[in-house]
Amino acid sequence: MKRSLFILLAATVLFLASCKTGGDIKMDAAIQHIPSDASQVTVIRVPQLLEKVSFEDLKKTPAYQQVWAEAERQDPLAAKILKDPRETGVNLEQNFYVFTDVNPNNLNDMLNGMMVNISDPAKFAEMVKASPMSIGAKEMDGYTYVKKDGNFVAWADDFAFMGQMGGGNIEDHLNKIFKLSDGASVLSSGAFEAVGTSTNDFSFWLSSDAIANNEQAVFGSSFLGYSPDDLKGNYINGGVNFEEKKMTVNLDFLLKKIIANDLSMPFKSKIGKDFSPYIPKDDLVSVFTFGFDMAGLYQLLKEKNAIGLMSKQMGLNQMGMNLDDIVKAIDGDMMFALQSKGSDGKPAGIFAMTINESAFSPYLKSMEDAGVIASKGNGVYAMTDAKMGSEFHKNMGGQGEPNVPMLVVKDGTLFLTSDPALLEAIKSGGLARGKRIDKGMYNSISSGFMGGTGFPDLMKGMADGMGIKEADIESFNFSINDDAAKLELISKESGNFLKNIIEKGGKSM
Repeated sequence: MKRSLFILLAATVLFLASCKTGGDIKMDAAIQHIPSDASQVTVIRVPQLLEKVSFEDLKKTPAYQQVWAEAERQDPLAAKILKDPRETGVNLEQNFYVFTDVNPNNLNDMLNGMMVNISDPAKFAEMVKASPMSIGAKEMDGYTYVKKDGNFVAWADDFAFMGQMGGGNIEDHLNKIFKLSDGASVLSSGAFEAVGTSTNDFSFWLSSDAIANNEQAVFGSSFLGYSPDDLKGNYINGGVNFEEKKMTVNLDFLLKKIIANDLSMPFKSKIGKDFSPYIPKDDLVSVFTFGFDMAGLYQLLKEKNAIGLMSKQMGLNQMGMNLDDIVKAIDGDMMFALQSKGSDGKPAGIFAMTINESAFSPYLKSMEDAGVIASKGNGVYAMTDAKMGSEFHKNMGGQGEPNVPMLVVKDGTLFLTSDPALLEAIKSGGLARGKRIDKGMYNSISSGFMGGTGFPDLMKGMADGMGIKEADIESFNFSINDDAAKLELISKESGNFLKNIIEKGGKSM
């Protein structure tokens, strides 16, 4: 079997519950046994998911049928679970919880899995003990567990924990979880409250506390000026929601002031350069913009005593330069756009970065002296290494010979492109208004956009892993600021995003 018992059980039960409300999360025995120092906790709100996609819809997909057929050949118990998960004894009227318990003294020693409530302990025990995993079942004080090939199932009368184990002693983890004292659960964390009361389909919580208790992490962070207390109490709260034509992922960064300030120093609060005149609207695959605060980055590295190390890593000393030169030369506003088809039918891209031309000129001279670029006059340079252009061309699915990438310095901006029309647009100050991206749209995306056609090969693999095909997606939007981030995937097809992806993904698997 490619999928272990606990994965089959969790995935199937997720889509089978018939209730309409998950109830008060604080009443769940399962979450009351998730320790407050868990590294991550995910709340899966089964009832509202089932209002968006039914178990019957899932059973009709080829992917589900394939898993079922495989189970019937290799594991009759797993096949039974897939056929009727109600026979598992799991409480199908409450939410599920995925979490990770880490040993702070050994970050490789961890348990990952799903916590569920049990409605019928006898039926659950019968189900587990009838499986091949039951060999060597251990009766502990207050719970029972079985393990095989890195997988485990542990249960008491009212809840169970199913998952995978890393190194270390599994009983140390299970004793901690099943014998958790009152008031020591994740519910006691004020940072978790927003996750516990969220209405997202999936809500998750990431904590730095396990790392903060690791001696090596504390020792290493001391060189960056962080105390053990600075490392504790840093959290990321997030949620995933499936809506009409849209999947939304939200992140909230709840960080200690010293950590938040350090992370914000290398980034600007907004982009100062309007790149829209150079972004073509036709066959647009993606646009990403970034605002690096080079002076802020330099100050951060200075405070962390990392100037020398960074200069060495970048090989600046060999070129007779230093990091201070780069800070003066680069302003930090950047843009990168991709087209599946440029002006000559070949894949096209354009990179732009705002610079201080006078301070940047020594870099151009160094690159020219080193044979990296060759001047064509009027601030235009050809890249002499054909590898860059050929790899981009290949990864974007281009046919025939790739164009030579050209570097242009104009109006305080460094441009790089291999498309003839974009090169001419750079020289003339921008694309014609009918050829460029709409300014209003550009302002609204601010940080990122990805269209649904012409996915580069490198992106297709990631999308395929989620069961998403480029033909299904209209756009991808992403934005981030100091304390929050948001990602949206917009579907071309009407209907709930989750249901569409399950049906489309199932047909393609």
